[in-house]
Amino acid sequence: MDKGKIFSGLLLIFIGTFFLLQTLGILKVSWDYLWPLFILIPGIVFHLAFFLSGAQKNMAGLLVPGGILVVIGSLFFFEVITGWSFSHITWPIYLIAVAFGLFELWFFGNREKGLLIPVFILTTLAIIFLMERFITTSVQKFWPLALIVLGLFLMFGKNRREGT
Repeated sequence: MDKGKIFSGLLLIFIGTFFLLQTLGILKVSWDYLWPLFILIPGIVFHLAFFLSGAQKNMAGLLVPGGILVVIGSLFFFEVITGWSFSHITWPIYLIAVAFGLFELWFFGNREKGLLIPVFILTTLAIIFLMERFITTSVQKFWPLALIVLGLFLMFGKNRREGT
């Protein structure tokens, strides 16, 4: 039997069972939290297609959209669960998603060194932007700690003139 037919059949059985259980009221699911599945599942399908094909190097192009969709689908799950309260910080993950897809192409493909250039640039930019957001957010919340530390230093720090 063809692997593609088996996978497609299992996928349809899973989806049908899911909707049947929801229709019968056995499984109560809010689509407000599950819509990222429509992004995540195609990404997983791209990966399965590549690995079920024997991980042939000429099929590694499937991993670019697969990697992007898996990372973005996972990010959307995080954002939905947290009420999008971190989206002003996590936006650089979109850059990482593209870098991840290209890195998978490099890793499982022909290892063309030219692919590492955009991977490095996108990852570096994402890290810089994430660190900037983290530092900005931390400074906004914890700047009073600097005053406390300065006050403690003034009270208990060594006084150079007195030699104590």
